[in-house]
Amino acid sequence: GGVVSSTATAVSMAERTRAAPDLYHVTAFSAVIAAVVMFPRALVEVAVVDPELFPFVAVPLGAMTVAGVLIGALVYWRTEAGHDVETDLKNPFHLRTALIFGAIFGAVLLLSEYANAWLGVSGIYGTAFVSGLADVDAITLSLSTLSADGEISKTVATTGIVIAAIANTAVKAGITWVLGTRELGRLVTAILGTVAVLGIAVLLFL
Repeated sequence: GGVVSSTATAVSMAERTRAAPDLYHVTAFSAVIAAVVMFPRALVEVAVVDPELFPFVAVPLGAMTVAGVLIGALVYWRTEAGHDVETDLKNPFHLRTALIFGAIFGAVLLLSEYANAWLGVSGIYGTAFVSGLADVDAITLSLSTLSADGEISKTVATTGIVIAAIANTAVKAGITWVLGTRELGRLVTAILGTVAVLGIAVLLFL
């Protein structure tokens, strides 16, 4: 589910928890793993666009991935086995989706360039946060492109990508609160909150 759409998975798990509240541990695990898959996906995008940026981004996103998987797995193993939870996801590989993503990527890249020119580093970070609320891929590709072209430093690109990832993670937690149950929201927020704090901590020590 996470490779297709982590947001769609979060919505699906929240809705299923609303229908079957006792499954909240299992659905929390599914939602967390789907959200965490976003991090290595971003790393692949960075590696393709700007290989020199990859080592910088790999440290915080790698730590966030490991933390999310370990904590999520611990929660899952403490629950009863035998629950199968299906997700209702649409095939994302449609021409319309590709065109929409291309338009978003172009817009985010243009906005990032202007933000950097007008507001400097703070503009980049603000753009990363706002963009990350909706999608991480576009801002990741945009900042990687700017980094590869020498428009921004590796440190700024890394920080921006992590900010976007944290913003998007917060959205996933919010979805579980709004569409799911209180128990699901608390559990997912605790796990993803820990992941986000770890990412911030790693950034501060880089």
